[in-house]
Amino acid sequence: MKEAIWNIRLRSIISFYGYYPEVVITDLKYLTRANRKYLSEKGIKTNGKPLGRPKEKEMEEEKQRRKKDNAKRSEIEGKFGQGRNGYGLGEIGARETGYI
Repeated sequence: MKEAIWNIRLRSIISFYGYYPEVVITDLKYLTRANRKYLSEKGIKTNGKPLGRPKEKEMEEEKQRRKKDNAKRSEIEGKFGQGRNGYGLGEIGARETGYI
């Protein structure tokens, strides 16, 4: 299910901009092996740590990039929280059909 959603969203980005994004910043739950493989085939970087045993000396540049990407993701998540709590958007709910 997650893989299908991932592919649809990337296709919509491609149809809008005309090319794949350079980096995808996402929650770690979406970085499954299948999604990682798909992204690496397309040459797209992610904000998650690589799978497997950690290297003894991780490249400092890679570490800084991941830290910067995660900070950007936190900023975006903060705006979602602001919309939900600050503007009362958390109060909006959906009704099932048949409850009229």
